[in-house]
Amino acid sequence: MRISRKLKLSAWTPVLMAVVIGLALLISHKTMERSLEEGKTTRRIMHGVNELSSFARSYMLYPDDRPMLQFLSEHDSVTELTATIRFNSAEKQEMLENIRHNSRSMKEAFLKLVSNYQHPAQAASTELIEEAEERLAGRVLIQSRGVLSSALRLESLIHDEITTTQRRINILIFFLVIAVTFPLTTALIGMVRNINTSLTALRKGTEVVAAGNLSHRIAISTQDEIGELSRSFDAMTEQLRDTTVSRDELSREVEERKRAEELLRTTLESIGDGFFACDGDWRFIYVNGPAERILDIRRDEVLGKNHWQVFPLTRGTRLEQEFRRAAAGEIRDFENFYEPWGRWFHNRCFPREGGGMSVYFEDITERKQVEEALRASLAEKEVLLKEVHHRVKNNMQVISSLVALQADDTDNAVIRDILQDVTHRIRSMAMVHEKLYQSTDLARVEFADYAQSLLNYLWRAHGSDADGVRLVLDLEPVLLPVNVAVPCGLILNELFSNALKHAFNGRAGGQVTMSLRGDAQGRVRLCVRDNGTGLPEQFDWRQSRSLGLRLVQMLAKQLRAAVEVSSVKGTEFTIAFGGPKT
Repeated sequence: MRISRKLKLSAWTPVLMAVVIGLALLISHKTMERSLEEGKTTRRIMHGVNELSSFARSYMLYPDDRPMLQFLSEHDSVTELTATIRFNSAEKQEMLENIRHNSRSMKEAFLKLVSNYQHPAQAASTELIEEAEERLAGRVLIQSRGVLSSALRLESLIHDEITTTQRRINILIFFLVIAVTFPLTTALIGMVRNINTSLTALRKGTEVVAAGNLSHRIAISTQDEIGELSRSFDAMTEQLRDTTVSRDELSREVEERKRAEELLRTTLESIGDGFFACDGDWRFIYVNGPAERILDIRRDEVLGKNHWQVFPLTRGTRLEQEFRRAAAGEIRDFENFYEPWGRWFHNRCFPREGGGMSVYFEDITERKQVEEALRASLAEKEVLLKEVHHRVKNNMQVISSLVALQADDTDNAVIRDILQDVTHRIRSMAMVHEKLYQSTDLARVEFADYAQSLLNYLWRAHGSDADGVRLVLDLEPVLLPVNVAVPCGLILNELFSNALKHAFNGRAGGQVTMSLRGDAQGRVRLCVRDNGTGLPEQFDWRQSRSLGLRLVQMLAKQLRAAVEVSSVKGTEFTIAFGGPKT
């Protein structure tokens, strides 16, 4: 903040304090006036109550109309006075209500006393009349004292309020003076100290610069007049130093630049990569030794010449496109094959300040040849592996066909069923190799596609067992390695075959549903469910002597899978495997 603004704020602060104190005094004065007016009203009420008491006693001594009328007139005045005022304090308002109540009670007692005097009871004895009059007179006096007591209490409350208000005004003025005077004094002392410190720094800086040290900076960062003076002085010193720089400093700068250039040249010559640089007009300005050997050029013959004149065959190629993008400000990293030389290059291009580019490059033809040889070898091995899967599939199909022929040649139905089951099992394994042979991934099987093919095959192969049975598939794409796909396919074969053979005995058909789910953690969930007759009661499938169910147990153990079985409205087998534990 500027010094002039600080001084203005310091001058305005006492004014603001005076305004605040004046407002406080004005508010307090109004409060005092209200309290004094309330006290005056209270004293009028007390005077009226005293008058009422006096009139009541006069009537008791001389019961005629004059003191009675005076009492009623004064009571109306007191009632009118108490009806026109209202206090903010709940306690004072309560005292006012007591005055009103006692005043009304006093009037009622007085009127009864008047009535007793004017119309005495005929049958009553003199003693009773006198006793009644004494009681009414006592009641009037008691109510009078009650009104007077409430009025005195009200006057006391008003007096306390006036005293409290005066005390609060004094405390407020005291704290306002302290709250303003102390910070103002502290701020003024701090401002004077800062000004003195800045002026001292400015004086010392001037002496240092005057002694010849043009590199000295006063550097006062304050945003006031002294700070502006300091910055102007530093700018003047900077300009003076720039215009009076010594010859020795210039010579040192030239020597340092030469050493840096020599170090850069030595580094560029010692690296194995080729390097050259072109200016904004595509002229060679530097070529290192490795670039001479790789490009078969001489640097003294190409320096100063245009790149496109030295290498005209690069025109219109990808190399020209990448070089121009680098010269335009992009960093480029790419490989390219230079057809005239039959060689591969790895290039890293960087834009130069002021235009042009710098290029690092190496001879990677040998590496490319090795990569090409590896790709050819890999392709050959893939062909051989496909051939292996193809032959395994063919051999299994031959075995399956032989077993199927043997099954057709026997008259024993039990043996024929066993041989057909063997055929299906061999076929389920052969289909895995068939899918691998057809796939681009020779290590994993797309199991959803495999499961659909296998179940369609089994559904057709079971003939009459599948009549009236509807197959429902709910499959997600899941990739399984060969060592998992084969046992999983055998499990699916056993569960689906069992469903077709046994689930719908004595029924016209039903539905078999197969679902397959997989997640990102490698967990797989396979479920085969039918709506048939379900498993017999008390049947433990793990203790079954059926070869199919024993195969399911052994294959599930091989997969380290969890098997869940439900027999509600049919039979459901759920196989879960994979994930971190498998």
